[in-house]
Amino acid sequence: MDECYEASGYKASYGLNKFGGDENMAVMRRVIDESLDAQDAIHRIQRTWLFSVNISDAVKEKAVDWHLAEQRSRGLDIFRLSVSVQESPVSFPGNNVERHGRHLNPNFLRSVTMADRLSGHLEHRRERLTVFELGGGLGHLAHVLKTLHPTTFYVIVDLPDTLFFSYQFLKLTIPTALCYHA
Repeated sequence: MDECYEASGYKASYGLNKFGGDENMAVMRRVIDESLDAQDAIHRIQRTWLFSVNISDAVKEKAVDWHLAEQRSRGLDIFRLSVSVQESPVSFPGNNVERHGRHLNPNFLRSVTMADRLSGHLEHRRERLTVFELGGGLGHLAHVLKTLHPTTFYVIVDLPDTLFFSYQFLKLTIPTALCYHA
């Protein structure tokens, strides 16, 4: 995995501030270097604060319940959607809460809310949906939109080190999708 990162010449080409350029980069590099495989990389990065709000204590239960109540108040009941609309089994299980047999967490539910809002504007469209996301993070919104609208053509543009993680996540969660990276 490390060869792709080195080949990009990222650090020399994209100067970032001290926080983004040094601290975040060090965390991502360590995760890439120490990971055994793609799923291990996803689990390791989701245990940091870079790609998810990882909450190991009881507050995550309250956060999930708040999101579900907020969604219901807006007319969205996730439990009326396909059972495939839940956090991916690829994601770090320690961040999840189980509700009605579904694995949920605050970040996933935020992506569902955004996807639902976008879907409301797209219901009457006949042409294939194309989404261009700048800063896709781990790829949760792409995963949810592709789950709800499988024919969606999705493009994520992000920093090369971040693209490493979204590429891995999406290849694992949507194996039939064509994923390209440059």
